[in-house]
Amino acid sequence: MILQQGPVVWGQVKASAETCLFFAVEELECLLIIYPVDEMNETQWNMIPNKAKAVMLARRQLAEFVCDAVNLEGIHLTLPEIQTLMDGITVGGHKLSDQQIAVNQIEAWRALFVLIEKNQFEITREKVCALHGIAGKDEALEWGKFRSGGVTIAGTDYMPPRADSLPAHFEKMIQESYDIPDIYDRAIHFFLTMARCQFFYDVNKRMGRFIMNLNSRKL
Repeated sequence: MILQQGPVVWGQVKASAETCLFFAVEELECLLIIYPVDEMNETQWNMIPNKAKAVMLARRQLAEFVCDAVNLEGIHLTLPEIQTLMDGITVGGHKLSDQQIAVNQIEAWRALFVLIEKNQFEITREKVCALHGIAGKDEALEWGKFRSGGVTIAGTDYMPPRADSLPAHFEKMIQESYDIPDIYDRAIHFFLTMARCQFFYDVNKRMGRFIMNLNSRKL
């Protein structure tokens, strides 16, 4: 997959972000058709926005989305096992921590669906942190808020921004999105910026996948 990166110079982004982005595009095909074409341009397939249909399709593929996400983290849960967890039944042969990560993903997706259905899907620091409070529960050092200290990324010399600069970087991400008219380019902008800036101690790429699906006309 070759991405044409617009006006932003990304520098070094965590290598696994490219693989994660490949699966995130599958999610976009389900969710991004809900937005009015007069606000953002969908130029790839000329899809007509249909929120009810989009949410229905995304709900139908929820187990696949979660399975993709946890397998990218090295958690080898199968699709049937994810479906079992979605039914509230535990599965054997896996660490409890791995199971909790999968359950967090399920609950975060369900929260995202509620935001979309209630027309409350906007990208703000408060909503992003609230979603991280679900997705990163008991996994990240801190969840539900931006990290308070420094982090490093294995395999690269790139250093994510200082913790005290994260609010400004988040607002810059929002402001830069206004100059990106295509809905897919804007969604990719959100995903890559979330991965690059590492706003949280953990669950950054997974949050990027959520945020690219919160890409909305209210920005």
